[in-house]
Amino acid sequence: MTKVYGCSDDLIELEGTIYDEIGCWKQTVNIYFSDGTEIKVKYGKEHNGETIGVWEIKVISKGTGFIDLQECFDDDADIYSDVLTLDDSVNSYTYGFD
Repeated sequence: MTKVYGCSDDLIELEGTIYDEIGCWKQTVNIYFSDGTEIKVKYGKEHNGETIGVWEIKVISKGTGFIDLQECFDDDADIYSDVLTLDDSVNSYTYGFD
């Protein structure tokens, strides 16, 4: 299983089957996984008309390894980020910046 979430204000963490981090200070990142799942990740989530200090993950397409997306709206949470979970079949990814 791989979990994807934001950390600090400049890192995207991939933890599990895929273990890596992506530096992305003030940039939106497009991530493409080997199963066909595609996401956009950025720091600063819009909620109730305001920008909050939470990492936002938008699912563009769900691949065969997609398990779920847990949304976060609390900038005081331990992990102040949406969290994407993918199964063990997902073993690689590529990314680019908007």
